[in-house]
Amino acid sequence: LKIRTEQAQHIGQDLDKSWPILDKIASVPGNENTLKKARHALQVLDRMLDVFEPGQIALSFNGGKDSTVLMLLLKEACDLHPSHSFTHVQPIWFQNPLHEFPEMVKYVQFMAQTYFTYEEGLKDVADQKLNRLSQMHITNSRDFFDAMTYLSSSTSVRCILMGSRRTDPGCRDLSGIDLMETAPILMSSTLCRLRHGDVDVRPRDLRIGYDAEGSLLEPSLIRVSPILEWSYRDIWDFMQAVDAPYCSLYDQGFTSIGSILDTVRNPMLLRSRMTAKPAPAASERE
Repeated sequence: LKIRTEQAQHIGQDLDKSWPILDKIASVPGNENTLKKARHALQVLDRMLDVFEPGQIALSFNGGKDSTVLMLLLKEACDLHPSHSFTHVQPIWFQNPLHEFPEMVKYVQFMAQTYFTYEEGLKDVADQKLNRLSQMHITNSRDFFDAMTYLSSSTSVRCILMGSRRTDPGCRDLSGIDLMETAPILMSSTLCRLRHGDVDVRPRDLRIGYDAEGSLLEPSLIRVSPILEWSYRDIWDFMQAVDAPYCSLYDQGFTSIGSILDTVRNPMLLRSRMTAKPAPAASERE
């Protein structure tokens, strides 16, 4: 408790902290804007690691380019944080099991094996390295709210990091940090396509408990969107600068990937009916 108290007193004070990943971005000419945004995102993540205890932070990871960027930034922040390690973060795949691209499933499994497995000798009953990626099946808005209620009431998670960006559907009025009951939905990719009108869900559904006057007894989940103001170009400049892996669908003309029901190739990238330019070649518009 004493150590955590001392750390809390320094929240926001270490403004000169740097991270090696920034050097990779800075080494590419023309990446000044991306470098500035990456530094800001790392500072936000560093503050979240200061504020929340190990085990209280979850990462929404669906395999898209945005969640991949956020995951790499978070790992960098954890690697240089005094009290957190990346294994303290709970990655969650909010998955639509019926309508996922096979290529995306394969990519998420690869990333889980690469980044979300325990290297300390922890194994499952099949003698395989233990993987901490949690999968929550989401087929409609009700499933999503039920998942949030479960996380807030039955786990230690109090903060969910999301790769939402301002240009995502429904994210125009999103804030970088929100209580989930005041902005109860909107993640990225498939989930951001779920609309409030799909079901009758009240904001209070995400709260844990109230006293007789209706005051909140326990904290709600906090949603943090560190790359909210990143552009499409920023995402790919970062991915290429750090040589990040990405789903093969991005090499087939897809610039934004949701479910197989609502995702098509970007017409600006189509060379012919059968071929397309890779997503990094796209302009700002997705």
